[in-house]
Amino acid sequence: MRVRPVERAHLPQLLELVNVHLAAVVRGWTITYSCLAETLEQDHTECVTDPLVEEHATLCTVEGHRVLVVHLLCYGTGPG
Repeated sequence: MRVRPVERAHLPQLLELVNVHLAAVVRGWTITYSCLAETLEQDHTECVTDPLVEEHATLCTVEGHRVLVVHLLCYGTGPG
């Protein structure tokens, strides 16, 4: 098993995973492929809105035909 950044090839499975979890919270809700792709392809040098988050990354591992994904947030001590 190898951990690496999420790639465009992983998006169909990731979209299915996200939509299953989203629909479990609010029945019938989903996001689109383009919304997910745009969110993951944001410029990671841009300012993160949470002042305590210093860095973020979305990583995955492929096991057989399954994609396992984690979104990491690295917290700092914040301003001050």
